[in-house]
Amino acid sequence: MDPHSKSPGRDGEITPVQSESQRIAGAIADRVAMERRRKFSFRLLFVCLLSLGMGHSIMFAVLPALSRDLGMVEYQVQAVFASSALVWVFMSPFWGRRSDVLGRRPVILIGLGGYAISTILFASVVWAGLAGMLTFGILYPLMIITRTIYGTLGPGAMAASQAYVADRTSRAERTRSLANIGAAFGLGIVLGSGIGGPIASAFGLLSPLYFVAILAAVSAAVVWFYLPEKTSPKEREERPKLKFTDKRIRSFQIVSLLMGIAHAIPIQTMGFFLMDVLLLDPHAGIQFTSIALMGLSMASLFSQLVIVQRFRLPAQALIQIGTILPLVGAAAFIWSDNFATLFFGVVLMGLGFGLARPGLAGAASLAVSHDEQGSISGLVGGLGAAGHIVVPVFMFFLYGIAPQSMYVLLALLSIVILIFATVDPHIIKAQMEVEEDEPVVDL
Repeated sequence: MDPHSKSPGRDGEITPVQSESQRIAGAIADRVAMERRRKFSFRLLFVCLLSLGMGHSIMFAVLPALSRDLGMVEYQVQAVFASSALVWVFMSPFWGRRSDVLGRRPVILIGLGGYAISTILFASVVWAGLAGMLTFGILYPLMIITRTIYGTLGPGAMAASQAYVADRTSRAERTRSLANIGAAFGLGIVLGSGIGGPIASAFGLLSPLYFVAILAAVSAAVVWFYLPEKTSPKEREERPKLKFTDKRIRSFQIVSLLMGIAHAIPIQTMGFFLMDVLLLDPHAGIQFTSIALMGLSMASLFSQLVIVQRFRLPAQALIQIGTILPLVGAAAFIWSDNFATLFFGVVLMGLGFGLARPGLAGAASLAVSHDEQGSISGLVGGLGAAGHIVVPVFMFFLYGIAPQSMYVLLALLSIVILIFATVDPHIIKAQMEVEEDEPVVDL
């Protein structure tokens, strides 16, 4: 018998076998504890990001109603949203890169805090305008400026959150984990749609904005005290920034832009389309539009929280299926004028968007290294937001020809994305390379 393998020790002495057993037991305990911390952190981040989605839906619901009292016309309301979206496109990559250097948690805090400050200032400016304290010539620029603060600082929350999750997941599980981050925003949109009306009815039209601003501030405080990040900024080295022209990510940027335009089409045209095609009055149009957009959001949530999590499809398959479904949904809008059929088409769109977005985020994440996760999240996320800038331009030229023309555009975009997802070598490579070949960052 090997003398080094003896179990019993003399005089309480720890033998090599006992020492090795203790080391293994300690490693297992550390791994279990790390997994518990990781799950807690992801759940906490999910809850904190709800405020962003809630604010998104509440702002789209409240501002059009407020615009009548402020004497604003439709294009002025769209300009407020477009100015924020334009700044978001450029600042999302910036904050993504900064999170690769500063750390994820500080940039998440900047995003949530910036959103809270921006929303409080925006609501206060509108209140001053309603009270007659500001002329429209001063009020309107201040609305754009305060909303632009959100576009400047807010992107940090989503970009750094996605990078935080990507840091702490293996390549095989990354797409499913990133889907949860997207689902947090989607669930926030649904909750905002549900509670915005009752809060406004009880406390006034501006009260939902103050509510989500306070919620964002509380979320920032929770992240500050409870979201762990052991990898300090000092341990992260400054790297050359990930450029738009990087060949590894070119395909993902194109797909993100096209997907962002496709996603924005039903959101920005649904109300006009239903009133014009179904010949509805404005009151009925609001009701039917709310039902349709709620169906879109719920279907998207189902895809992200159920289909993506349970079936564990590869990123390429998620993009392909998530593109075919909106293509069929667009066909319903092109050839039908029955609300039941249109609602079915909306649900298909929601299911598709809920699959394609995490598929794209997962594939893009797999295309770069761990220390570039913030950069890729910012680049892809920023281009996705560009759809809200581009769609009004298409509406100006196409919608006047026929309401269905916008959904013809959606169908064409879906076909182009499907071709990319099928033949592009970078997206195909992302499907194949899912081995756990990179270390997972400790919390």
